[in-house]
Amino acid sequence: MTTNTYLIKEGYENLKKHGSKTFSTMLIICATMLVLGIFMILFTNVNKNVETVKVEQGIQAFIEDTATDADIEYIKDAIKKIDGVGEIRYISKDEAYEDAKNVFKDQEYFLEGLDKVQIFPASYVVKFADIEKADNIKSQIEKIDGIYKVKYNSIFDKNIAMDILDIRKSTKVITY
Repeated sequence: MTTNTYLIKEGYENLKKHGSKTFSTMLIICATMLVLGIFMILFTNVNKNVETVKVEQGIQAFIEDTATDADIEYIKDAIKKIDGVGEIRYISKDEAYEDAKNVFKDQEYFLEGLDKVQIFPASYVVKFADIEKADNIKSQIEKIDGIYKVKYNSIFDKNIAMDILDIRKSTKVITY
């Protein structure tokens, strides 16, 4: 117990003798921790946004109505062969209609009478293995026979995605 009282007494005397230096040191440590915390929060948020962009990125390739099952398989194989393509998912006309029903579940009157008329085209949703190849992938898919329209997903914006990737590279340089 005497060691503890001695240490407390010495600490108190040193605080009295060197109070301004101690205060300055504590202030510098707090400022450093604050700046480090801000960078860690920034880095974590940028990484989270990059992961979100990777999950949500992609394009949708709409298939012509006259396409047969063989044509649909040919289109799938042609898309798979393109460099930079990741996951491919086929959406039938019925699935597209069900998706629209889910989107308009509160305003079902928009879709009245449309279930008998197939106005929703079949399509492939294509995810990128490499976002930087997005424009090349899109232009190559547009050239495939049986595809009449190709568009980026409504969530995906290539410019924003590239900006987020640039910020991520910058924060990696700063934090390392």
